[in-house]
Amino acid sequence: MKAKTLNNTITELSASWKQFVRYGKAKRSPWSVARVKRNRKEETTGRAFTTKEIEKLLEVCREVGHDWEDVSLTALYTGLRYGDVVDMSWDEVDFGRNVIELDPNKTKRHKIHVVIPIPAMVGGVLSLWWGVGVLVFRAGAGGREEYEFENDDCRYQEIIRRAGIVAGPGEDISFHCFRHTFTTRLAEAGVAVDVRMRLTGHTNAAWTEEANRAVQAAKVTSRRRCSSCISSGGRV
Repeated sequence: MKAKTLNNTITELSASWKQFVRYGKAKRSPWSVARVKRNRKEETTGRAFTTKEIEKLLEVCREVGHDWEDVSLTALYTGLRYGDVVDMSWDEVDFGRNVIELDPNKTKRHKIHVVIPIPAMVGGVLSLWWGVGVLVFRAGAGGREEYEFENDDCRYQEIIRRAGIVAGPGEDISFHCFRHTFTTRLAEAGVAVDVRMRLTGHTNAAWTEEANRAVQAAKVTSRRRCSSCISSGGRV
């Protein structure tokens, strides 16, 4: 577990204990000074998938089956986290308004509510599963009856490995990278930060701004390649 996740948990415990202290049930909170030191050198971050990586991932997903392709496409075009995709129920899908409306599992304590337009690709995927059960995805990736849910996200690492995607220095490649891809594409399309925050359910702009930096870095790299190509007579 990452230090950041542990510290978030400690913060929640500390908030609960403050209430015990407030009402005289405890003298002090044992969590008030507890913190896990973050090692910046060892920390990794996710990134957006490239177009070629997405094509290869979907190809492997089709080979593996168990609705992994549909789950991946839904994450790619909605930016939803893995748990929110496989936990999605039909009462969160409104075909009349053409939106997916839910409270993301990770940010429920912040009372975050997201409304995401259903892209044509996702609409096609969802229509194939309409009426199958309470949950949208019932087989493999989302089906709790056939597979142990807690291990499914880890199983995607095998799909990533088979797709030949290797993490670079400081990178963490996982299913969550679909979320990075979604946010990066919104930034590339010029979608305002506040709109991106509403679509992804972020509580602050810091994470969303990472997509801006990634887009700007890609533009700088492209310009350098173009300059190099021109100066070398077409050879990069």
